[in-house]
Amino acid sequence: METNLKLVEQFLAEANMTALDFYSITISPYRITLQGSFDRDLGLKASLFGEGRLSKSNGFIQFNFPYKEANIDITLT
Repeated sequence: METNLKLVEQFLAEANMTALDFYSITISPYRITLQGSFDRDLGLKASLFGEGRLSKSNGFIQFNFPYKEANIDITLT
């Protein structure tokens, strides 16, 4: 778990984001999930790591990509 906390810190620094950009951060052994309100700048920063997909059912934009030893899932609502 401590390793994933360090991964979150590294990812946020590399992506030029902060934990305050998200209202929820969930860390599990192999997945890091970040949820935040849609913000153009945040979406552009996330798109540098993976392609965003617009959900047809709820209108959320979701990014999912591998980052070092974990998978990162970003959902913007």
